[in-house]
Amino acid sequence: PANNITHEWLVDILAGFGDPDVGNADVQAVPEGSDADFTTLVPRKRLCNLTHIIRRTFDVSDTQRDINTAGIRDEYVYQLRKASMELARFIEFALVHSIRQFQVAQGNAGGVLPRKMDGFYAYASATDPTCATTLGLSSDELGTVTTVAGSSPANCIDECTLNEHLQAMWEKGAMTDTLWCNAVQKRSISNLTLNPNSQIRYNMQATDKTIINTVDYYQSDFGTQKVYLHRYQNNSRIATAEANKVRVAVLRPVLAVELAKLGSS
Repeated sequence: PANNITHEWLVDILAGFGDPDVGNADVQAVPEGSDADFTTLVPRKRLCNLTHIIRRTFDVSDTQRDINTAGIRDEYVYQLRKASMELARFIEFALVHSIRQFQVAQGNAGGVLPRKMDGFYAYASATDPTCATTLGLSSDELGTVTTVAGSSPANCIDECTLNEHLQAMWEKGAMTDTLWCNAVQKRSISNLTLNPNSQIRYNMQATDKTIINTVDYYQSDFGTQKVYLHRYQNNSRIATAEANKVRVAVLRPVLAVELAKLGSS
């Protein structure tokens, strides 16, 4: 859970083990009988994000609750359930697309910009996620971004690009296991076999008369990716992560509050 409007956590990184292309010169070794010398500790880095308030309101009059609503038992209960589902969609969309914004004035003043968090895209970028000061994260501590321009149609992902991205993450020590994409990219992944250079094959019974054209798991040299069709992803992007490393910190849980009665509603 979050404990303040600014939520903070620490990140650390392991020391490099050496360059495989250098080989023996980077191998660690100490002489037998030598005194221990102590490596200077590297301070952990403190990341942060802002808590983000999302609200959904509705107003139901006494008359609306009393008339025949054609199958709706209680208009208030119906609108409460509908608003709850809409709020869940707003929250999930913000978790993907929101960009950090600070609130600098009291909320009831006119024109005040609300506080907003950094969503998944903002934190998965290859730039330093500045909180109060620039953290100076290394490239291994930043998100991994693979940009491909000019491919056709609609910048669809191909096998080479996907593997290049997974390799870049693996080289940083990340073992991603989950991939989220919108319909355009999901169809592209499911059609990777149409690429003449692809080595992907379907496992199907010869007697099976069902046409299967979907990929829910992509098994690569860098791990198996669970592919999720996600309607809030940008059509020209896919998002990858190690699912158990992604968390949502909640400061104030979702709550339905009945406000004071005004007139007949």
